[in-house]
Amino acid sequence: MLIISSMAINAQPQRVISLAPHITEMVFRIGAGDLLVGRTEYCSYPPAAAEIPSIGAYLNPNYEKMVALKPDAVLIFPNAEMQAKLEQLNLKVISVSNETIAEIFSGIRQLGEFFQKPDEAAQVVSGLKDTLDWIRSQSAQWPA
Repeated sequence: MLIISSMAINAQPQRVISLAPHITEMVFRIGAGDLLVGRTEYCSYPPAAAEIPSIGAYLNPNYEKMVALKPDAVLIFPNAEMQAKLEQLNLKVISVSNETIAEIFSGIRQLGEFFQKPDEAAQVVSGLKDTLDWIRSQSAQWPA
């Protein structure tokens, strides 16, 4: 599930903070990693993510540093308290869930729209689906 609050999708973001490793990886996979200006200490993959300034831990971020980075949006794992705090700081929030495979695919597509990279996102989703199909076909051959 992806929730976008206070941000028009039609404006391409230039400065974004990611507060979750799965989101950071998705952003890089669709080719928008160069737009990340902040991350948590846990967002270390791909290796290029480790070069982005850290704003601390997810549950204890440095809010002053986040505001100073002047992001167009902050990408978070669903957390109502975190979202409310960021919105109080006038930061735009995008919440991306990864609890199911369908949510992962949906999150990639929605981030593709947000970053104006829908074709890249579609290719990532297609590649992941192909990999899952291959795994399923291989595992179907195993004895029960």
